[in-house]
Amino acid sequence: MCFSAEASFGAAVVITTIGIVSYKKAGENPVRLIAWFPILFGVHQFIEGWVWVSSTYDQFSWLLPWSTYGFIFFAWIIWPVFIPWVLWKVEQNDFRKKILFISTIIGLLIVITMSFFLLTKTVNAKIVDCSIVYDYGGHSKSSLWFRFLYALCVTLPNVFSSRSRMWVLGVLNLVLYFVSRIYFENHVVSVWCFFAAISSIIIFYIVTLEKRKEIRERPKLEN
Repeated sequence: MCFSAEASFGAAVVITTIGIVSYKKAGENPVRLIAWFPILFGVHQFIEGWVWVSSTYDQFSWLLPWSTYGFIFFAWIIWPVFIPWVLWKVEQNDFRKKILFISTIIGLLIVITMSFFLLTKTVNAKIVDCSIVYDYGGHSKSSLWFRFLYALCVTLPNVFSSRSRMWVLGVLNLVLYFVSRIYFENHVVSVWCFFAAISSIIIFYIVTLEKRKEIRERPKLEN
């Protein structure tokens, strides 16, 4: 499978549009926070589109450090805490809410760790075998336990959420993580983020289900 600037920019347009439509469709329902997933994933892919462009064309090479750190900022700093935090905010079940709160704390610890790397290591991006490899301090991959913890932090909160079909998104992203790990070992950061961005299209379906549930429950609340 070959990735490209066109793939990233195309995905950015489609995913962001779906996110905006989902946000508007959610109205005042708290689930509208979840609609920010595809919107931000779209921004994430747009930034990586510029990583491709600046790595390919000399006239845009000055953008490479900016786009590289912008992409990594989303991957390392935003997603580990934003995903569990949003699902914690919209959760209604007390037990699940506690689990999601713990996930948010773990995500925060991951963010602190990754922030240390961003402040102390130089991150470089290069195109290898039709994918982008992000190298930080001479490493293109972290320790096994840390990778496992990161993957769980950004996928399991979806599984624990009681919102309609959110578990589907969590299971799908976990499967895509292992696919990326097996077939794109040195390109996981780039490839998995691309797959996760595409899978966030499911958010529109989830928002639609939540709105239908809201309509069904409204007469009960009024009575």
